[in-house]
Order: sequence, then structure tokens, then C-alpha cells
Amino acid sequence: MLTGLPAALATGMTAGVSAGILHAGTFTWGARASYSQATEYTTTWAVTHNEVRLRAVGALQGRLGRGTVGLRLGAGVTALYETRVRAQAARLGDAAGSLDTSAWSALPGGELEGFIALPIVGPFGLGLSAGPSLHVFQGAVVPGWLAQLTAVWWP
Repeated sequence: MLTGLPAALATGMTAGVSAGILHAGTFTWGARASYSQATEYTTTWAVTHNEVRLRAVGALQGRLGRGTVGLRLGAGVTALYETRVRAQAARLGDAAGSLDTSAWSALPGGELEGFIALPIVGPFGLGLSAGPSLHVFQGAVVPGWLAQLTAVWWP
């Protein structure tokens, strides 16, 4: 599960799912993909952002008791699909012109997350990670944050 600030909306929270794989070791690397959605409303529009974050990740991790703790850096692209629907569009009919719009965009972005993973039963456990994120949107750096609760498997 994933939650955080949307990549390009100025308000609200995005929520969704994430999956990834990391190579084992003190210095580790891997990849992660996530999908999340955020919807915000104004008096004239309902705006929905669907975000697909694709990240290459590198981490420094170590054992702490039974668990694993570390710091993970992810960098890549966020594919953003925005849909805007005019408020009460059905009541306006065709007289208002365009009642909805949609567009794709790709934003460079990344995260720096602290994480902890604890084994529960055999090779299965739970992980928690959180930290700041950055995206470049329309030439400006947009700060945010991201948190994840994950199922972990150590083969």
C-alpha cells in the first residue's frame, strides 16, 4: 500500500499499490513500480490524477536485531494521466462546450526513504518506508512525501 502527496496536484493525497524487487546485500539495487490515484474537487471541476511511478532504486541496508533497516534512493519517471470533468456537466448539456478534458504527461521524480523490514513467519514479513519525494512539474521542483506498507519475502 502506498500513500503520499500527488506529483502535480497542489492539494490532497494519493493512495494506491506498489511492487518492487531488490537484490540482497549491504549495498542493494532494484526496481519499483506503483499506481496511485488522487481526486480533488473545486466549484467548477473534478480533477483526477492517475500516477504510475517507475523507479530504479539503490539502498544501503543492514541488520538490526531480527529486522533490516536502511535508506533507499529511487529515481525515475512518473507517468501522469489527468482527467478534468466540469462540475454538474450533465445539467449543462452541450451548451457549455467542452465538459471534460484529459491529458498524459511524464514527470521526472524521485524519493529518499528510510525503511524497516521485520520477518514474521519464515521468509515472510512486513516493511514500512517513508520519506520525502520530488517531482519536476512545469519547470518547478514540487516537494512531497511518500509512505508505504509492504509485504516482504526473503527467498
